[in-house]
Amino acid sequence: MTLKPTLKIKRDFTRIDAGKIDVLSGLSVGWISDALDRSAALPAHISPITRNTVFTGSALTVATKANDNLAIYAALSIAKAGDVLVIAIDPEDISSTPCSLCGDILAGFAKNAGISAIVTNGMVRDRIGLDAVGLPVFAAGLTPNAPFKEGPGSCGLPVKIGRKIISSGDIICGDDDGVIHVAQADFAATLDGLKTVAAKEEAMDAALKAGYRQPDWLEERLAEDDIDFIEAPDLPTLKSS
Repeated sequence: MTLKPTLKIKRDFTRIDAGKIDVLSGLSVGWISDALDRSAALPAHISPITRNTVFTGSALTVATKANDNLAIYAALSIAKAGDVLVIAIDPEDISSTPCSLCGDILAGFAKNAGISAIVTNGMVRDRIGLDAVGLPVFAAGLTPNAPFKEGPGSCGLPVKIGRKIISSGDIICGDDDGVIHVAQADFAATLDGLKTVAAKEEAMDAALKAGYRQPDWLEERLAEDDIDFIEAPDLPTLKSS
């Protein structure tokens, strides 16, 4: 009889070069998302839990149940300095009560293992303690419920969060606006896109400093045929219910 494995752990995967991570470090996640066709963000409900929010690192992916963190602890055994723990739960899993997947103790172990941030579409707890640990933590929310350590789960294998398929070794960035994902294969396109974004932002900043009240493209856009200006006599009459 073959036992079904409790955990599946992929120890070896290709992390993106640290120099490439440095290139994106400190940039606004909004800029990076703009460079990737405005579509790099993880779901908006994954928001900052800690005061510290800024990070850039290589994804170390974990899949687990909404009430279990055995796989997360297992991931610490293969973590390398600079990794970002990306913890995915299946939002359709209603077989378990949502619990905290990470508190200040696990975060403390993660920091000691070199982890640079924790991102999950599940829940966490111990906000004050997490702030004391110092790692940026992004999650779907807070709950005092404690998790189990029974599995099943995986580490190092691709996970899905929202519409994003995230592989270990991809780039994950965060700041106050949220979290974005850059696949390794998209790095070159990201750099090209950032050149365009930077030029656009520079032009907009110059217009603001010059006192412009609207962007230069707006007047032309409002003159197009699909824009209908309603004059006062044509205002519709609204009836109250």
